[in-house]
Amino acid sequence: MTEDQFDLQATPEAPPRSPPWALPIALAVAAVFATLIAAMLQLVDQRVRLHNLWQAQAAQMQQAIKFREQLQSLSAETARLADNGDAAAKKIVETMKQRGVTLTIGSHPSP
Repeated sequence: MTEDQFDLQATPEAPPRSPPWALPIALAVAAVFATLIAAMLQLVDQRVRLHNLWQAQAAQMQQAIKFREQLQSLSAETARLADNGDAAAKKIVETMKQRGVTLTIGSHPSP
């Protein structure tokens, strides 16, 4: 073998080594990424649960609004009757005042 052939068959170079800090940084980045994904999944789950609870209460809320409107209408009519001199209505208004409830003729009685 000649010297030129020997140089061509030299041992291959060792692969380049990564810096010694590359693995710890990669692990830290992976841990932060995993934590963010877990937090995001938890928030999405909580949002879905909250939406389902809101949907489940929608019917009761509509009934409560309807009941409040009926109660306001009834109290306004009672207050109007009391203003016009009805004795029973005056007694109801007086009893409600003693309990801290003021009946008004307007559409929004004060509690």
